[in-house]
Amino acid sequence: MRLFLALALCFVCFIQLSMQAEVQGKIVPNLVMRSLNDLPYDTHAKLISKELIRDYPVQRNGQFSFTNVENGTYLLRFETIEYDFAQFHIIVNGSRVYPYYTTTGEERPSTSAMKSISHPITVRAVQKHEYLQEPRKFSLIRLLKSPMMLLSLASVVMVFVLPKLSEHARSMEVTQQQQESEVTKKTT
Repeated sequence: MRLFLALALCFVCFIQLSMQAEVQGKIVPNLVMRSLNDLPYDTHAKLISKELIRDYPVQRNGQFSFTNVENGTYLLRFETIEYDFAQFHIIVNGSRVYPYYTTTGEERPSTSAMKSISHPITVRAVQKHEYLQEPRKFSLIRLLKSPMMLLSLASVVMVFVLPKLSEHARSMEVTQQQQESEVTKKTT
């Protein structure tokens, strides 16, 4: 009887372990990241679901692996300082893993009509971050076309033009009053 219970327990554990999948893959070089030597040491793969976040440091050869992943829907994202990597929507069903390319904020239902990509996942860098850039060279035309310079020039023009306009308006008012006074003198 004990032997039967032990075998049944082993069978249940085996079934339970076989129902969990392994999400694995490798980062490969491309035109953005030319070599795995360029892969930063701080690169982490994150497997994110509504309930939990699993974090795994990517090995120097670019490989990553999440073991004992339960059934569900996940987002696979890579975090590093220097590069942006492709993101994946992962559906785990039993021991089967269905990865799909995705973008940030895109949601995919648990069943998808789109064709999944192969597993283990091949990940490529999408973009390299450029933190230090050379400053643009000085250009007088670009300086004069800037909004701040245009506003400054307009205010300087107004400082010189408004007094002239008000002086001109006063002189016109004086001439108009003189004409009115001459008209009133002629009529009286």
